[in-house]
Amino acid sequence: MPLESRLIHHADLRPRKNAFIDTRSPGSEDKENVTLIGRGASRNPNQHVHIPEPHGFKLRALKMASDAAVPAHVRHAEEVIFVKEGMLQITAPDGSVVMGAGDTFTTPKGLARAFRATSSDDCIASVVHGGDSVGKAHFVNAKAA
Repeated sequence: MPLESRLIHHADLRPRKNAFIDTRSPGSEDKENVTLIGRGASRNPNQHVHIPEPHGFKLRALKMASDAAVPAHVRHAEEVIFVKEGMLQITAPDGSVVMGAGDTFTTPKGLARAFRATSSDDCIASVVHGGDSVGKAHFVNAKAA
């Protein structure tokens, strides 16, 4: 893979509001996803992947408007979330945490979790999924997370 093809310029980013199936849920439509490295986290076949070659992980950027949410779901891959701007609340069966700019959170395989942007401004985060095959998110009853 040539060195230049490994670079994603900020000006070339292609965000999508319909990358994930949960954007059809009320409160979930105010999100933008950019799939940077690796295929597989999005169920939308039209989602642009900037670097599609397998890397052993997937990387995407997420921008959520204030109070936008991701419903409770389970993934069968590890996930790391790094908040660049704003605040993000993560709720799981054993409680919730609020992340601010510079904070990092990890979720193991199989943990039910939901997200909500809690700052008055947009929340911008990077999300890393472990492995080349992330699999589909399984949405769960809201009481699970």
